Amino acid sequence: MVYFKPIKKDFCIDGFYSAFRFDWDESYVFAGENHNFWEIVFVESGAVEVTEDENIYTLFDGNLIFHAP
Repeated sequence: MVYFKPIKKDFCIDGFYSAFRFDWDESYVFAGENHNFWEIVFVESGAVEVTEDENIYTLFDGNLIFHAP
């Protein structure tokens, strides 16, 4: 289960194994995917819905989620 936990202090990520940045227009709908790795989803601006099993999480500017396989 995923819980939202606000971060009270700034933090720093020192590195990634890989990182990708995607920009979509407002009307883009992602059909979904299936993978065996964790994802970190950070919303720089706008809003996005992340689905995990039957749960839907809405993220806004500055939100971050660790998304399970």
